[in-house]
Amino acid sequence: MRYVEKPTPAAKTSTEGFKVTCDHCGETKTKKRPAKYCSDTCRNRAWKEKQGQKADVPTNI
Repeated sequence: MRYVEKPTPAAKTSTEGFKVTCDHCGETKTKKRPAKYCSDTCRNRAWKEKQGQKADVPTNI
């Protein structure tokens, strides 16, 4: 299990939020708060892969 550390001020961009690199697809996005995945879609796909299920849609977002 991965624990999310409390963000430091350096991790936050100037005005937009936190830069997040998705653990599933590797895409970097800016979010309002720290996150493990870039979207609900990636979170669901990662869960399905972990459970051994085939994802419903292609992994391209």
